[in-house]
Parts: sequence; structure tokens; C-alpha cells
Amino acid sequence: MFGADMGILHVDVDDGSGYVLDVFTITGQQQTADVDPWTENIVDLSAFAGATVTVKFRGERGAGFTSDMAIDDVSFVEAPSCFTPTGLTVTNTSNDSVDVTWDDNPGALDGYVILVFNDGDDPLVDAPVVTSNEPAGATSATVSGLLANSTYQVYIQADCGAADGLSLLSSGQSFTTLCAVFVAPYFNDFENLTPSNAFVEEDCWIETSLGAYTWDVSGAGTGSFNTGPDQAFSGTNFLFTEASSGAQGDEAFLVSPLIDVSALNAPVFVIQCSVHL
Repeated sequence: MFGADMGILHVDVDDGSGYVLDVFTITGQQQTADVDPWTENIVDLSAFAGATVTVKFRGERGAGFTSDMAIDDVSFVEAPSCFTPTGLTVTNTSNDSVDVTWDDNPGALDGYVILVFNDGDDPLVDAPVVTSNEPAGATSATVSGLLANSTYQVYIQADCGAADGLSLLSSGQSFTTLCAVFVAPYFNDFENLTPSNAFVEEDCWIETSLGAYTWDVSGAGTGSFNTGPDQAFSGTNFLFTEASSGAQGDEAFLVSPLIDVSALNAPVFVIQCSVHL
């Protein structure tokens, strides 16, 4: 359910005596990108125990065309002894922490377990990088101890006590921590980059150009005849704008990370420039 105009997914149930409307509903956008993980939802059918039922999925369109909703892998099974928490979201990401919220699960008598994995890890096989235990009744927590500028997946499971044990893991939510703040004096000669005529984020320097005219990386000349330097000021690498792409007036953007200059009495910014005339 990714889309700014997302409507409502209604679930109606008929046990032969007519549909009971809105046994379950989901309203509005649930993901923020089409690559976000699917979410699992469990619909309680205890009111229909012993019956033969038909379920209707009723998709209500939102205000615009970005209202495409999807379902997959529908199953009718015995309710788990410990329900998986729902509504997992991440907010307020910093360089080393993230805030996590979820819906309360009354069956979580011994609270919740939050598990954070490196992006791409298999939560059923790999070890989490951070684990946080939260008490019963909690619906939010701050998970810390993360690395800056790193992508993770967070999951949650309920602890329903000795009798019912742990729930299955929830669907994962992806997030990326912010860049750390560098403390002056700070220096970067871009020697850690690989010359490829394409800037790859390094030390949280980010190339944010909107068009084809961009900042690129070179270990020699710029590749264009009679323009630009033939070598770096020091070392091997330098950054340059490639004017073979784009048009007059286009702008190339390169943004530095956060630099804390509070320890300097008279801070200045020094840059070596080469402009071929």
C-alpha cells in the first residue's frame, strides 16, 4: 500500500448469513517506497469459529492514481499462541540510533524483543547487530549503538511468557542512519575514491546534481581536450565537473558532511581550484 493517494482496504466476512463489513481495515499509505517490505496482517476470525466462511477483500480507491494496493499469500490457519506485533515503524533516525514504534499486543506478557540486522542479512540465519528487550505494554523504544551512514533492517517479536513463547518475527523495516559529524581540523583529499568518472559517496560527501552536468572523480585528466587539469594538486585523485554533459547555466552540486568547527578560534575553509583559461 505505497502511494500518496492510498485508499482503504476493507475485509468483509460472510458465514452464510450475509457479509459482516469491516472485520478488518487498513487505511492510507503503509509503505514509503515500492521497494519496502510487505507487511503481514492477521485477521481474527474467532467470531466465526465452527462456520464456513467467505472473505471479501474490498479495495476502496483513494483520491488519485497513486492508490494501487496489493495482497499476496492469503492463508486460513490456526491462530498462533503468540501473535506477531503489527504496526512496526521507524522514525527520528540519527547517526547512531533510531526510534521504533509498534502496536500494543496484550498477549506480550513478558514484553518485546527488537532485533536490528545489517541490510541484506537473513534474520532467520544471521545474528542481529543490536538486540533490545522492552517491557510489556511498551509501544516505542529508542535503539542505539548503530554505526553512522549505515543501512539496517529492524524486526520485532512478542514474548508471550513461558507457556506461549515468542512470536514469529514481524515484517522488517529498512532505515539508514545519518552521517556522523566530523570535528575540525578535517581534511579530505579524495584519495579513497576510485577514479571512474562517477562520484560515489565517501566520508558522507554527496553529489546531488539534478542533471547530467555533475561532479566526477579522476586520477588523471578530465578526459576532455584542452580543458581542466592534467593531474591532481596532491596525490592522485581530484574532483571535476564534466562540461561535455549538460548545457550552459547548469549547476553541479557537491555537499560536504557536517563539520564541527567550534574547536577552532578562527575557522577558515581552504580549497585548491583549477580553472583552465
